[in-house]
Amino acid sequence: MPAQAELIAELRATVTEQARQIAELTATVADLERKASRNSRNSSLSPSSDGVIPARKPPEPLAGGSGAGKKKHGKQTGVDGVTLT
Repeated sequence: MPAQAELIAELRATVTEQARQIAELTATVADLERKASRNSRNSSLSPSSDGVIPARKPPEPLAGGSGAGKKKHGKQTGVDGVTLT
């Protein structure tokens, strides 16, 4: 019977330690959920602290290779080169 009493005491200590860990982890999860729900729209945080928006895709590169985004000089193609005189 003494072995059974020792086992019960050991199990009670384990349960107490696990209850303490559960309470600590529950508080940590609540804190992380609160931090994750904050962004620049509902707090005083700056927009740069929002991070990447997962639903938004990065912009696609413009067609045209290395000169993409550069405007060509001159008249539009297909237009006669006639000026007012």
